[in-house]
Amino acid sequence: MKNFTTSLKKCAAAVLVLSMTCGMTYAQREETLTLNSGTDFVTAYTALQNPGTITKLTVVNKAADGGAALGENEFQILGAMAALQELNLSQDEVTTALPDNVFSGNKTLLAIQFPANMSTLGNNAFNNSNLTGTVTFPDSFNNHNNIWHRFTNCQNITAFECSETNTGLITIDGVLFSKDNDAWLVRYPCGKTDEAYTIPEGYKKIKLDAFTNNSRLKELTLASTSGFDRIFDTFSTMTALERINVAEGHSTYASVDGMLMDKTTSTLEFCPMNYSENVVVDGSKVSVVARWCFRLLDKLKTITFTEGVTTIGQEAVRYQQNGQPGVLEAIYLPASLTNIAQDAFCQRSNVKTIVMRATTPPTFDGNNSFFGISNAEVFVPAVALETYKAADFKSNGAPDAGSFKPFYDITVTGGAAVSTIGNGIAAEGMEVTLTARPEEGQVFDHWETSIALNDANAAETTFTMGAEAVAITAVYKDAPATSVETVETDAVLLYPNPAIDFININGTMGDTYVMYSTTGAVVAQGTLAGAPVPVAHLTAGIYVVKAGDKVARFIKED
Repeated sequence: MKNFTTSLKKCAAAVLVLSMTCGMTYAQREETLTLNSGTDFVTAYTALQNPGTITKLTVVNKAADGGAALGENEFQILGAMAALQELNLSQDEVTTALPDNVFSGNKTLLAIQFPANMSTLGNNAFNNSNLTGTVTFPDSFNNHNNIWHRFTNCQNITAFECSETNTGLITIDGVLFSKDNDAWLVRYPCGKTDEAYTIPEGYKKIKLDAFTNNSRLKELTLASTSGFDRIFDTFSTMTALERINVAEGHSTYASVDGMLMDKTTSTLEFCPMNYSENVVVDGSKVSVVARWCFRLLDKLKTITFTEGVTTIGQEAVRYQQNGQPGVLEAIYLPASLTNIAQDAFCQRSNVKTIVMRATTPPTFDGNNSFFGISNAEVFVPAVALETYKAADFKSNGAPDAGSFKPFYDITVTGGAAVSTIGNGIAAEGMEVTLTARPEEGQVFDHWETSIALNDANAAETTFTMGAEAVAITAVYKDAPATSVETVETDAVLLYPNPAIDFININGTMGDTYVMYSTTGAVVAQGTLAGAPVPVAHLTAGIYVVKAGDKVARFIKED
């Protein structure tokens, strides 16, 4: 035993010296170690000349020849070989397990063929390693629990493979699944270059690290059978993911604009990390926002919760990096909101605008719901201003009473009003844009209101908000007949003709124009301002434009 230990120390020391020659390029060199009852691994390895320059090593270890299984010390030597790129253990019949951390962080080894009877792979075995291409498992390796946390952040593995006779594992297009009753999706290879992936039907659960550190997938579609242990952990490191889709017929989950929702509870569970700079949560489908739902969004600038959302969960929009603010600038909260949990918007100190439409301030479960957002202006209903000032926002550093600003309602009949803080509301001194919305067969005539508008006769105009609610009505008249078969046209009224993206309309600045379909429906209208009029959104066909007393037909092409 003493001689074995001494030889092992010498061997390890030699390997250590050779492994320190970082950056060296080695010529291809192959060697084979043959083990038996008279020759153990250390003896055979010590007999090699310059083992630190070997690029491919094959180990022959036949049970009939009395060879001993490789253990932690032997694998430590293999892991320290400075030039080793390919390790072939397929002729090792004796070794059944690879130890913990065996090649973790190894950037030299590119390929491995596992021992023929391997059944166990140690924890962290290949994490952060440089394994490249396809990793193939022997039939003896058939327990999917032996995959978890063994191939984390292996960015060059493009596929996993096992034979059809493997009793516990199966691969489909390089993705590893289990054959047990739970039917797990076990591991999706980080190096697989596809940007979209659809989980096959029939697989019931996704392992926590199945997609860990994936930086390529932009779109993931769940099967109608897909389920999770913990949703956040499943997707939390998918840096390129833009949307999650769910197959029709799923009993629990649905996709809401690319975000994942539990439809049984109307809870928005997860928003992909690379989703969008501007997020809108549809309150007609979602009532509750789950813990951590938006925590990973690095580029999130605005987030809007529409009517119907009642609850925002713990740390739902808190930035993932502790102590870092992220780039979120504006938060828009609906009148339906009743509850904001602890740390929901914590540390988002770059927020400058918060709009809270509820006339009764929401309750706060726990502290720090708005911790660190002390520089934001908080716009609240004018009728509830004093109530908000007296409300307990449950944290030091949250907006204080002086941050609250009143807004007033704008009621528009037949149109829409928009300010910088939202639709149908504005604070005193804000510019508001009015836009007419005619029904089919109508054309805008003028606005009726008690306040001053910049142009009461323009279909789109502006005004400055005062310190009270306002009501405005858009007045319409019937559109004139515009049959393309009978209208007389002025050929010089517009160009180009045919058009694809835009047309230029000749006429007097300030005159209104109206654009009709062949059925007489109004498809566009506005005021001549010397700028091209966009038509790219129109379907291909014939249209009529009336400007002043002139009328012209034009053809819209794709």
